[in-house]
Amino acid sequence: MKSFFKFFLIFTLLFVFLLSLAEIVTNYFKVNNLSEPINKSYASDELSFLKTFYLMEKGENYYSAFKSARLNLYKGDLLSSDTFVWRSPVVFWFWTIFANNGYQILILFILLGLGFLIAVFFVTKKITESVLLGIISVFLLVPYFYDTFVYKTAFLFTEWWGLFFYVYGLAFLIYKKNKFAIFFLTLAVISRELFIIPVFLIFLYNFFSKKDSKIFLIPLFIFFIFTFIHSVFISKVTAETTTFNVIDRFHRYSLDNLQRMVSFSMKSYVFLGMKTHYIFVFLGTISIFLGALIKKEIRYIFLSVIGFLIFLPMISTLDNDYWGIFFVTTLIMSIPFMINLPRLFKKRQGLVDK
Repeated sequence: MKSFFKFFLIFTLLFVFLLSLAEIVTNYFKVNNLSEPINKSYASDELSFLKTFYLMEKGENYYSAFKSARLNLYKGDLLSSDTFVWRSPVVFWFWTIFANNGYQILILFILLGLGFLIAVFFVTKKITESVLLGIISVFLLVPYFYDTFVYKTAFLFTEWWGLFFYVYGLAFLIYKKNKFAIFFLTLAVISRELFIIPVFLIFLYNFFSKKDSKIFLIPLFIFFIFTFIHSVFISKVTAETTTFNVIDRFHRYSLDNLQRMVSFSMKSYVFLGMKTHYIFVFLGTISIFLGALIKKEIRYIFLSVIGFLIFLPMISTLDNDYWGIFFVTTLIMSIPFMINLPRLFKKRQGLVDK
């Protein structure tokens, strides 16, 4: 009983601290344009998401609310059955359960974002065996979040919310807490469907490595069932407009699209007007490529990035620059890995004490 009250007290104090921190952040950045967007006054994806939320708060279901929000964009958007445009309803359901307005969605984002940074710390600490490098990994990501808050409404991109769940799952996977890992990975793939790419690659890696791959069938199975049901509801809403063939989404590999993704929310990594943000991306890429040859856990990080680097430039448009959220954050958090790679290599060869 005493231990329960101790845990409850610590949890309460931590929760109050996080809420206070969230309040400080929102006041500092003066995010005050989170009321319901007026019809035909908004032109961006994330504000159409906010409009969807407010319509759902008024009692509309997700599909009619999202369709209405897109039609009331500044130039209007005649929706097809392209699920890349529609998004998953899970994030919107999450918002309506825990928030009453756009400001409270921001509070939720900050709370989950802090949890994301904590997960990054523990992942880096586990991989590098260094508390200091875990802290450095977190600090390297802070400018990315800073740019997100400067953008004001970037927190509404559903990629962020899927990323949070995915990294939570990755952290539990690396610490071999498989039940929690599968829970959050499942949340990730049904929150933003493109996270099925790294989850499927991790499944294949474990399968061909003769590791426990059966557990990854759970998020894969749920994803395909959920996507089928989601597509049925979309087709009912769009039956009178246009149809969409998923093959039409693919095109030649676009380096321009990749460059735009890599540059999204990276202004704080630019020094003296030079494109120094590419250095951070390059270092992170080298870190996971080399690290994957040495340590098993880094292979999960590698698979979390490589699939996006291969597929996203082939299915994206120029407007999808915010898809950089999928993998740039992972590359930045991986930079400290390379500092300890020589020691990890020697440890693997038995040249240093374990």
